[in-house]
Amino acid sequence: MRLPLLLLPFLYQLGLCQDATAVCGSPDAQASCGQCIKQHPDCAWCRDPHTTLMNRCQVRSAFKAETCNPTYVYSPATEVRIGPHNLPLGAPGSGKTTIQIEPQQVVLRMKPGDTLNVQYKYMHKKPAPGYDVKEFVVQTSEYKKLGLDMKFFVDCNGREVEGKRCPALKEGQKVNFKIRVTLLECRDGADVAISVGVYGYTSVSALYITPLCGCECEKPTQQVEKNSPLCHQHGNLICGQCVCEATRGGDRCECPLASYGVKNALELEDRCRE
Repeated sequence: MRLPLLLLPFLYQLGLCQDATAVCGSPDAQASCGQCIKQHPDCAWCRDPHTTLMNRCQVRSAFKAETCNPTYVYSPATEVRIGPHNLPLGAPGSGKTTIQIEPQQVVLRMKPGDTLNVQYKYMHKKPAPGYDVKEFVVQTSEYKKLGLDMKFFVDCNGREVEGKRCPALKEGQKVNFKIRVTLLECRDGADVAISVGVYGYTSVSALYITPLCGCECEKPTQQVEKNSPLCHQHGNLICGQCVCEATRGGDRCECPLASYGVKNALELEDRCRE
């Protein structure tokens, strides 16, 4: 039996949705707000300390107001932002140079698994001395070791082609090209800087990527409620969740592990499932 072609995109999206639901609901995702956000771009965390939810990490669209106040649902926004001092093509640059690539600075905020497109424009001029330029070629600094994947698309003679090249250009000709950036994983969480340029053109555009690999409420600068009453004075309240002392377990740190003959919270959870 053949499925109608119109159903295929729907089934594909349904598969993606089910995948996100499973990943966001996994035990790893429930460990902390930061672990939740790392699992999938669609994962969100409920910071409401009074929620009755078993799983604080879910697909964002699954949260309901009666189980988690919308103001407590945390899912950092993906963003493409052009630098504030961007100059248009043909504008005077530093010294006697002319702006040939636009924008000159782009900032991306991305969660692991996110893919964003960055649009560029280039205006061809005579190359710098010493360069034998016979075609348009996009160049970048190293990115593969930084947990990124980048695909390149060039509007070459009226047709978009995947790749970094286009045959020889005429003086003053303008070319649009696009970089599709995917954040594959979180490394150390630090910002990443990539230079983007065109062979024969000495100036470059700066592409800054801020990996969204944690939660604001987990940062040391945030006020942590230590020995919180909500955690029976035996744990810290972080991102709405009780992080218990080593000798306590339970959602509210209400269980002394020794009383249950277990050594850690995981053993206590297993005991409760029996």
